[in-house]
Parts: sequence; C-alpha cells; structure tokens
Amino acid sequence: MITLGGNAALWHNERPSQCAEFEMQNFEFLFIYGSLLKPLRNPMATVLIHHGEMVGGASLQAKLYDLGRYLGAVLSRSPAARVTGELYRLLDAEKVFNTLDPYEDDEPKNNRGDIFRRRQVKVSLKTGKTAIAWAYIYSGSTVGRKTIPSGDYLIHLREKSRRTKW
Repeated sequence: MITLGGNAALWHNERPSQCAEFEMQNFEFLFIYGSLLKPLRNPMATVLIHHGEMVGGASLQAKLYDLGRYLGAVLSRSPAARVTGELYRLLDAEKVFNTLDPYEDDEPKNNRGDIFRRRQVKVSLKTGKTAIAWAYIYSGSTVGRKTIPSGDYLIHLREKSRRTKW
C-alpha cells in the first residue's frame, strides 16, 4: 500500500531508510497509457527516463478511445472499465510537465479541436497498491469514436497490425 499525504508517498514494504527518504521528499506521479509507453521508444519519453523513475505497470478506471492518429482515456464510473499503462515517480515534475504539456496539448483551446487535460487520478498498480497520479485525460467528444475494449494501447497496436497485414 502507498500512503499518500499531499503528493508525498511512503511505500510500506521498503526498508526504513528508504521510507524516511520518501517522507522528506515531495514526489509526484505520472500515469501514461499511450505513445509514451516504454516499449514504444518515443523520443518524448526521454524526459521520463532522465527526470523520473518507473514504478511499474498500473491501470486507471477509464475507457480508452481510438481517436485516429492517437488515443484518449476518458474517466468512467464503471469499475470494469480499465486503461492499462505505466506509473512513474517524478524526480523533477516541473521539467517533465514543461516538456509533456505541449506534447500532450494540455491547452484549453487547440488547433485540433480536441482537449486533453492533465488531472490527478487514482491509479491501481499490478501489485494491488494504489496511488494518486497525474494523467492526461481526454475531455473532447467521444461521439462516433471507437472504444478500445482491452484498454491496453500495446494490445490495440498489435491487433491493428495483424489486421493490416491481411
């Protein structure tokens, strides 16, 4: 379990010296679920390599939509709706967000007519732990958009690749 106090986190299963370090520092977390996933080797993800540490696989209670060239997660009230991704502990949140906000287009108005907002959300780790993390959530229209039933972008890409080979 992760105990949260503001943005500080204490991992109960770590050694006492590590716990003390976590209590003294104020970490923020980022949940990613799309083009920044580690296996995709997106150059924009290097900011996470340099200014963050991967905590592990995680999921968000949301639906994943295929928006054409990219995808978007929309928060859901259904516990069955899950989006799979990765959780990062940010060592320098300001540098990460200064790089990723423009990439994710976290602006009230943008040229595409789509809106992504960086919001704090509750995520579940594969270990059963939970954390509060930032995530880029799609807040544009989903009318006529296809959902990605698996909630997993990597699975979606593999399935899409198989369909286009035939």
